[in-house]
Amino acid sequence: MQTGVYLHSTNRERGLPMKRVLSLFFTVALFARVDAAEIGNFDYYILSMGWSPSICAEAGSKDCAGETGRGFVLRGFFPRFEEGMPSFCLSGAVGPTRESADAMADIMLSGDRAWWMWKKHGSCSGLEGDTYLRAARYAYESITQPWSLKELDKDVEVPLDSIRDTILMLNPELPPQGIAVTCERGRMTEIQICLDKDLNPRDCAAEIRASCRQERVAIAPLPQG
Repeated sequence: MQTGVYLHSTNRERGLPMKRVLSLFFTVALFARVDAAEIGNFDYYILSMGWSPSICAEAGSKDCAGETGRGFVLRGFFPRFEEGMPSFCLSGAVGPTRESADAMADIMLSGDRAWWMWKKHGSCSGLEGDTYLRAARYAYESITQPWSLKELDKDVEVPLDSIRDTILMLNPELPPQGIAVTCERGRMTEIQICLDKDLNPRDCAAEIRASCRQERVAIAPLPQG
């Protein structure tokens, strides 16, 4: 069989691809060990709460079909280094059950989004899947949101600092440097809160706080009907 001859040939030219395969195998194994050693070894979490009208305006946001409005939804719960963010860690941790993922739909638009959040970021947390999702919910529910934004009936443009100030007023336990507002094409998209590994508020890195460089941003209203 050609495959057998190819793999076992002592011919230098034919054996080279096999060496490359072995080299790739050991390289992947090495990175897997390094990655595993880093799992759970991060500095803090970023709690990302997305403004649903902005999220649902994205192309392909099928989870928003028929949505009449949620306000701020859980967009992410990311382990973060002081510089950089781990993702897709080769963790041996058990992922969340389908029931646990689906139960997050009330704050995440869908269970599929919860599963993807675990796969991409939760796998680097050092937590089992269900525990990670419980921590994410706890963090999300610990923040008092500006519910008055749900009453908007048209786009409004506000100073970026006024959004930060409102969140800080509603959540006096947050440090002034512990919150960031993100924007895209002049619209507010997310509010990000930085938490330590025990889920206590802490300062965000400067690059996080500077993620939106607009002085004023537009806030889209929730869909009506």
